[in-house]
Amino acid sequence: MLLSEEKGVQALSKAPSAATVLVRCLMANRTYFERHLQPDDWLLVPPVPVAMGAMGWRRHSELVETAYRYWSRRNRAAEHINGLMAGLLAA
Repeated sequence: MLLSEEKGVQALSKAPSAATVLVRCLMANRTYFERHLQPDDWLLVPPVPVAMGAMGWRRHSELVETAYRYWSRRNRAAEHINGLMAGLLAA
């Protein structure tokens, strides 16, 4: 596309930002890592804090806290369910 046909200057095509390129590189082929998991591996995918983007490196502590609370709640819930199931099976 010409900015000015008189001057013959062409507009540069819109390029992605450096942050976009970085995120795309980090996410490239991400979905295929699961095929390398072994039967004894655990894949833990905690929820991401609200409005935290891929470039929110400074919020690392918040992410760790959120993940810890999430998995703690899930573990307690699983232990409770396992206890209930054991009681039902023993009856």
